[in-house]
Amino acid sequence: MPHIIVEYSQGLKSAFSIASMLKDLHNSIDGMHGVTLDRIKTRAHAAEDFLVGEDDQFAGFVHIDLRLMPGRTDEQRRELSEALLKAAKPHLVKRVALTIETSELHGPSYQS
Repeated sequence: MPHIIVEYSQGLKSAFSIASMLKDLHNSIDGMHGVTLDRIKTRAHAAEDFLVGEDDQFAGFVHIDLRLMPGRTDEQRRELSEALLKAAKPHLVKRVALTIETSELHGPSYQS
């Protein structure tokens, strides 16, 4: 049910292991607020064309989107995003614009 979707600037591929970060993200929310490891789907997509900030202040970006079924409180969603942030930060050795967002899947239309 939960989806962790990581979008990152392609140039970061050589800066750290995307696969290792995905594994840490995947495991970081297991057991939190009804999330179970066997239901999490985690993936990453590299962005070839992008702009971040100004004057090359960042080496690139990582954006993590956590998609959840409806029903979690704002506080629960904040705790989940904080767990993802904590799992991602050690992997980012360069100055990277890191953002995390939670969003709700549309329960009536979601099929699995």
